[in-house]
Amino acid sequence: MTFNKRGLSQVVATLLLVLVTISAITLIFGYVVPFVRESLSSTSCIKYRDYFVFDDEFSYNCYSSDGTLYALTVKSKGDAAAASNIAGFNLIFSREGKSKVVEVRDDVLGLCSEGVSMLHTCDVSGGTSEAIDIPERGEVSTYVFSNTDGIVYERVKISPVINKDSERVCDPSPDSLELSLCQGVTLP
Repeated sequence: MTFNKRGLSQVVATLLLVLVTISAITLIFGYVVPFVRESLSSTSCIKYRDYFVFDDEFSYNCYSSDGTLYALTVKSKGDAAAASNIAGFNLIFSREGKSKVVEVRDDVLGLCSEGVSMLHTCDVSGGTSEAIDIPERGEVSTYVFSNTDGIVYERVKISPVINKDSERVCDPSPDSLELSLCQGVTLP
């Protein structure tokens, strides 16, 4: 009994190994390069992580008895060089099972009847207030949020928004502010 044994030549085997290697490298780069690019772009927020904090000095981190108005005092701890890159911040209100993101941007007119405005800039007729002012290094600003969804939120976090052109929203600070009923302060 004789078998016809035919093997691949060494040249064909080498070419197949080269093609398999090139294919593997292409697949790996297709996954690794976007992953690394995403990881590198996320480092742009590191120096802004604690740029904004809630300040308790003025007793305004609270909500009205009917839950329609929230007053929040925000302080900037960032450096002067980073300030030129700040577009604003987001407030993330939450309670069990619900959350709401409120955008606060520099030089946008505040809406007194819904949305965010600066404290003591709205008249009783509603309308618009003066432009929103984002605090710079060491400054403190108090904002009023008009809540129209009927939910009383228990906590709030703050996340910086950088790159005025593309508005990249950074992760919120890990600390959240526990909200309480306003006592001894008058909201507009």
